[in-house]
Amino acid sequence: MNYVKTGWALLPPIIAIIWALKTKEVYLSLFIGVISGTLLLSQFDIIKGIDLLFDTFIQCLSQSTHISIL
Repeated sequence: MNYVKTGWALLPPIIAIIWALKTKEVYLSLFIGVISGTLLLSQFDIIKGIDLLFDTFIQCLSQSTHISIL
């Protein structure tokens, strides 16, 4: 099932917001939201999701403008 452009696409931000409000840990909540979004994109295949997450992370960090923001 393709979760892009459906109501399921709202699930990762909702998870992150609820987790942040409950635990008061913003960075951990954002990370959990990213993980849940990655799992949705990879159709809940954990290995494919981890590969997608690290590929996207490395691709984003290869741009100098993104590193300057960090």
